[in-house]
Amino acid sequence: MQTVYESQDIPGVIADARVRVVESYAATAEIPAGAGVVKVADETVKVAAASTDVFRGVAVAGTSGEKYAATDMVSVLRKGTVKVAVVKAVAADAVAYVDVTTAGKIGQFTDAANNGGDPAVANLATGGKFRKTTTGAGVSVLEINL
Repeated sequence: MQTVYESQDIPGVIADARVRVVESYAATAEIPAGAGVVKVADETVKVAAASTDVFRGVAVAGTSGEKYAATDMVSVLRKGTVKVAVVKAVAADAVAYVDVTTAGKIGQFTDAANNGGDPAVANLATGGKFRKTTTGAGVSVLEINL
C-alpha cells in the first residue's frame, strides 16, 4: 500500500493511482472540491449537513476550479483515495466522518464521531479511513469503498 503522498495538498485531488470509482451527479447547491457529499435524489447531491444523510462520496477537484456551482455535474469519488480537508489532527487508520456540526467546516472531515457537546450531535459516518496523519487542521488522505 502506498504510504507517501507527495503531490500538492489540495482537497479533492485523487491521491494515488490505485483502482477508483468516480460517478457523476448534478449539484443542487454549490459544492467545494473535497467536500463530503450526500444524496438528495437519485441523480443529485449536496454537501453533507446531517448525520442522517446518505453519504455518496467526495467531490473530486475538477478542471473548472475549486468548487462546483449549483446544477453543475459533480465528479464524486465512491472508491479509492482522495485528499480532504480535516478540521483537526487525525491519525492514519482512524475512522473518518464528515463534519456536520462545526460552523464554517460543514462538509470537511474529522475522526470525531460527534461534536463532544451536551447533548452530543453526531457527525456523518463515511465507512472510510484516513491514510495520512496530520498534526492539526489541514489536508489528509481518505480511503473509501462505497
